[in-house]
Amino acid sequence: MLVRAALRHQGIDPFLSGRLRPMVMNMMSPRIEKAPGLAIDLSVKLDFKNAAATDYDVVIVGAGMSGLYTAWRLAQSWQQSPKLQKLAAARADNQLRIAILEWSDRVGGRIDSYILDGMTHVPAELGGMRFTTSHQVLMQVINMMNMATEPFPMTDNSQFLLRGKRMDEAAISNGTDIPPYGLTPPEQKQTPNQLFNYAISQICDYQQNWSDANWQWVKQNVTFSDAVYQNLNLYDIGFWNILYRVLSNEGYDYVWDGGGYNSNTINWNAAEAMPYMLTDFSQPTNFLRIPTGFHTLPAAMAAQLVNQLNVPIYGKCRVVRFDTDTSSGTTTVLVENTDDPSQRGTLTTQVLFLAMPRHSLELIDQDCDFFLNETVQYNIQAVIPQPAYKLFLAYSSRWWNPELFKAGPTITDQPLRMTYDFGTEAERGGDPNDQRVLLLASYADMQATSFWGVLERDTVFTSPPNWNQTGAEGGADATGTMTRMAQGMLQQVFVSPDNPNPTPTTLLAAHYQDWSQDPYGAGFHAWAAHYKAWEVMQNVRWPMRDRNIFICGEAYSNAQGWVEGAYCTAESILEEFFGLPRLTGVPADYPLLSPTPVEPGNYEANPTYRYKEMQYVY
Repeated sequence: MLVRAALRHQGIDPFLSGRLRPMVMNMMSPRIEKAPGLAIDLSVKLDFKNAAATDYDVVIVGAGMSGLYTAWRLAQSWQQSPKLQKLAAARADNQLRIAILEWSDRVGGRIDSYILDGMTHVPAELGGMRFTTSHQVLMQVINMMNMATEPFPMTDNSQFLLRGKRMDEAAISNGTDIPPYGLTPPEQKQTPNQLFNYAISQICDYQQNWSDANWQWVKQNVTFSDAVYQNLNLYDIGFWNILYRVLSNEGYDYVWDGGGYNSNTINWNAAEAMPYMLTDFSQPTNFLRIPTGFHTLPAAMAAQLVNQLNVPIYGKCRVVRFDTDTSSGTTTVLVENTDDPSQRGTLTTQVLFLAMPRHSLELIDQDCDFFLNETVQYNIQAVIPQPAYKLFLAYSSRWWNPELFKAGPTITDQPLRMTYDFGTEAERGGDPNDQRVLLLASYADMQATSFWGVLERDTVFTSPPNWNQTGAEGGADATGTMTRMAQGMLQQVFVSPDNPNPTPTTLLAAHYQDWSQDPYGAGFHAWAAHYKAWEVMQNVRWPMRDRNIFICGEAYSNAQGWVEGAYCTAESILEEFFGLPRLTGVPADYPLLSPTPVEPGNYEANPTYRYKEMQYVY
């Protein structure tokens, strides 16, 4: 069964390839369709024509994780909100009218799973791929959807290929492997992650038992002074800038190359960067995944919204602009067909949720009262978009040593950056004799994404290159040029004593996703320097109090890069501004945004998490 909880569909041909698209049925004629080359067609059925010329109470722009969550919570609990009860009471049927508008033809946003060569037990996670039990809102939603989870394997001894030298974490720490960098004595015998920790200890002298609330106090109060910085707040300093003050040039290059994510060492907000680098936000640090694919979750939520909660989802529906009549509170939304801009229409709503990241917000016409507002722009621009790229290759069998290249990242300074073994069909619950294997050949971000972007085509352009919408379409099959380039690098990465000349087995399929493309503009986000992130998190949600327009999503959260961040910002709006009770099962003291700061050393009755010594988890 491919999408068990969402689809209730059995008998899928295991040798079909294709997309795990979220099922959003046409409410006039519910059906599940099979399409050529797809395991099952789960695309959005309603388009912008159905949305236009309609009056709604709540319109949610974006069918990603925060948008689906917002609609899901509202549809089930709006009766507990006096504000929403009043809107419903104005209708003859006393029912709140909710709708979701989505740019693409699928739900899930940056959560998207894909099946290569019919390997239904090994879904390729094009976007988010893991989470932890400490993500309490997400865990509760998964439980309510009756979904199974399993461990996401991660090695505790990652492999490195840096400046042409192979190393592993254990050998670096004990001095057997010496990194090929001109490191100073304090920087030696340290993995890249340990060197990050050393650098942070030079900045703020952190303690291992600091809680989330302790770190929040540090973010807001600690300053840094040296020959360059004169008692400057950490949130006023870029992380690259401050790393350069406490590490040597070669030390910085080492953590840049060996850290896996280039986005970790860019010039983002130093105050926010430090706890991110030291901890995985909270305990436990063991990762989980949904075995049928992470996209099973938004698929299930979408199916429930459409089929049980009567919330329509309109795909290929791009919001062009919106304008609010502050005297009536009505917002008029201009929409168009994503594929044919000549097809346009309007709809109206009393409440508008913009469940979107920064770039998506900036794709809406900025020449309207909302986006011309200085407060709105100040908050929207508080985050840095971080491009991300994934390339998956499916092979007939492994051609690398699984005992050496274990589950988890193999890190290189090549444009591949990080490589993950996702396992074989046999290992993931398929036919015991099926040795087909899935490899996340390249997990890259920031500068490395542009290397692969040029390889997305191996023919002359026949249309403007920025018209390519692989981001919205859920990626595309990789070109021969791209796969050959990747395999050449992998043959260097997978060299080992027992396999000095690794030769690829039969390549069965190749698929990539470029999250820098429209409408997303990034795979994840980071807080910019010179912003008090804890204040922006509060204010960006409802930036203009004379109109009911709200912003939610991962980008403006305290858990950037995680589904939990998307859920928490949405939940905080629903609780604080609409009076909904907290989602059942989520503790009342669980911080949805930033926790109340507690100075390190002071008593804290219920620490939000405890830091434990660990390698930074990729």
